[in-house]
Amino acid sequence: MNSRFRFLWIRESFDPVGWRKMRLQTMERTAFKEVNLKFIIRRCHIKRLYVLHRFQRNGLGRLLMNEVLAVARQNGIAELILKVQKVNQSAVSFYSCSGFRVDGEETFRVGTRHYTALVMRLSLCTPARDTFRQNAWQTEL
Repeated sequence: MNSRFRFLWIRESFDPVGWRKMRLQTMERTAFKEVNLKFIIRRCHIKRLYVLHRFQRNGLGRLLMNEVLAVARQNGIAELILKVQKVNQSAVSFYSCSGFRVDGEETFRVGTRHYTALVMRLSLCTPARDTFRQNAWQTEL
């Protein structure tokens, strides 16, 4: 498995007003061991996407998300994944409007408090368009 982090900051003068952190991930999986058919899964985990409250609803979040989508497409990413606190309905709405769908929930603990995060996913291509590699036979078209 290979993963890389990428960061982007938006600043006003010298002060950061928004930023995103994403991790590009490539995994190789074997589908049929008999013929040694392997496929590559490319995912992007959006780890952070923040805009300071006083700068929200001015298009900066959309700018950051568009940049995430552009980087994902340039790197052949098939799926974007993120986690957002369930109580943060403005963020949930933003991600839903961006095409993400809720795929499940996870609870996590900070100190003695428990929180619920929604796992959201956005598919950029169908599984049939994922990259396949077959090591047993090499065919050229």
